[in-house]
Amino acid sequence: MKSLFRLALISLSALAAASLLWSGVAVTNAALGLTPAVSAQGTGGSTDRNGGRQRFAKMLASIKPPLSDGQKAQIRKLREQMRAQYKGQPPPTDPAQRRARFDAFIEKIRGVLTPAQRADFDAKRAAMRNRSGQPR
Repeated sequence: MKSLFRLALISLSALAAASLLWSGVAVTNAALGLTPAVSAQGTGGSTDRNGGRQRFAKMLASIKPPLSDGQKAQIRKLREQMRAQYKGQPPPTDPAQRRARFDAFIEKIRGVLTPAQRADFDAKRAAMRNRSGQPR
């Protein structure tokens, strides 16, 4: 009976030590800035930005009625302008600033679309957000 109690006590001690070690690692990583970006924490968002870009591009390509060549060129130009504008700048650490920058880009895209395309675009964006668990 004593050895069973001793084994349980040793196991609990080891578990407590491991928990303290793990929390110490987490605190150290946070202090060093090695945690995931704030925008990816608890938002349901993806840290895989290229995957999100690809899904967004596929969603744009699936808009009905289809985008004309002129609309595609305008959207491509908007994207290039945005990339040039923010090139060399670190991304905003404030999620609200990041969201505002993205929303401004979305509004520019919406300005290129016809009313029917805009309705389809908005519906598909809402579906994408619902699938990823993002609010809004």
